[in-house]
Amino acid sequence: MTKSVTHYGNLVCGFNKENNPLKILNLFKQMKLDSFEADLIIYPCIIKASSEIGDDSICQSIIKRISDSFFVDNNIQNVLIDMWVKLK
Repeated sequence: MTKSVTHYGNLVCGFNKENNPLKILNLFKQMKLDSFEADLIIYPCIIKASSEIGDDSICQSIIKRISDSFFVDNNIQNVLIDMWVKLK
């Protein structure tokens, strides 16, 4: 199977529905190894997964990877707010 951002997005969304944050973060690591960048569909799931794990350093490393242009997206803003609330 040829990997693509869509392929990763489908897997991330499936793991998100299963409430499986570790699989989401492991898949995100694999995306980076395969030189794929997350998009506006994948990042909210990754942010949610990192906040569910509750590790501030993981959350910070993910935020640093997000393109500045994505921060104007309402969905990204909402999951970031939820993340900061969970980490407090």
